Amino acid sequence: MGNKFALYGLMVWLTVFLFSPVFAWPVPDTGQTKCYDDTGEIMPCPTPGQPFHGQDGNYTINPPCYIPSSIQKATTCTHQPPPGPW
Repeated sequence: MGNKFALYGLMVWLTVFLFSPVFAWPVPDTGQTKCYDDTGEIMPCPTPGQPFHGQDGNYTINPPCYIPSSIQKATTCTHQPPPGPW
């Protein structure tokens, strides 16, 4: 009885983890460009070694890519959000 459960568990594991397609892609950056001090005031982003360095505003690793809906296949991206009704 225990061997049947182990075999069933192995079959489920193989199906889920080995035979399923991998859906992985880079997560876009937050777009945060401002840095803040300990009172919540906006400050210039500090350099390494300075207090408050390492905030999200210090890094742009994978900027968001906006593709207009009128383009079927885009070869380039704009890093500006599309104009909205706001």
